[in-house]
Amino acid sequence: MVVLLAAATTANAGGKGDLTVVMTGFASDAGVARVIVFDKPEGFPLDGAKALRQTQAAITGGKALAVFKSLPFGAYAVAVLHDDDLSGSPDLNFLGVPGKAFGLSNNTHDLPAFDKSKFTLNAARLTIEITAHYSRFASNPHPVRPQSRPQDK
Repeated sequence: MVVLLAAATTANAGGKGDLTVVMTGFASDAGVARVIVFDKPEGFPLDGAKALRQTQAAITGGKALAVFKSLPFGAYAVAVLHDDDLSGSPDLNFLGVPGKAFGLSNNTHDLPAFDKSKFTLNAARLTIEITAHYSRFASNPHPVRPQSRPQDK
């Protein structure tokens, strides 16, 4: 029985899986959601140059979706940033807090928080959900999502 368990662990150690990131909480559909995957604390959460992978996703109805194919099994943390003006910058304030909506895996609010944000990918498919939030120190900390008007439909 121990031999079978060891064999299963070894097989999973070399496996790969697809990670789907479902994002919500965006106040507008302007710009894109930048999604950054880290496999180590260095650079987390906003230094894309130190990330394992990154992509951007269109925002529709305040939601976005990104899929990362064939990630090796292991521990990861994901950061999401609403790049509403397509500047590529988080617009950090004097406290180092993004001036744009951001979110972290496990929906932790601590920065930097790799250990609190990390999760394990150990299956062929994993879906995580991240809610983008606006810091009270952001230039617009409580944006209101515009309501559709009858003439817009």
